[in-house]
Amino acid sequence: MKQAFDPMVYDALLELTTRIGGQYVEWERQATALEEQEHWKQAGIALRAQVRAIDPDDAVAIEAKRLELRELFQTLPETPPAVATARASAGTSSRGSTGSSPNAYAVPSYTTGTGLPSISNHLPSP
Repeated sequence: MKQAFDPMVYDALLELTTRIGGQYVEWERQATALEEQEHWKQAGIALRAQVRAIDPDDAVAIEAKRLELRELFQTLPETPPAVATARASAGTSSRGSTGSSPNAYAVPSYTTGTGLPSISNHLPSP
């Protein structure tokens, strides 16, 4: 039986997810504040949950997510971006909210228009 598409496309998506998740783990380990550590931990969990939600037999969804994550990976800075913390932004949690701090980092949305929730939907409310 002929496969509809190359399964390596899904493998490439998983590899890209691992690379981005690895960056989040590195930033989690570099964080000095518990809120920042939790922010990056939750960002990695949410990223993996979104990728797991993709049907491994849906070539269109896989390619859309892969392109989206490739763009994200290419724009990740080497040093961890500032994360809004309760102390830094007067009661705003670092979990997906940037408050009013211009240096705060909001976890990018990974929604591709396929109905998958954005990463911020996976993060706990402040």
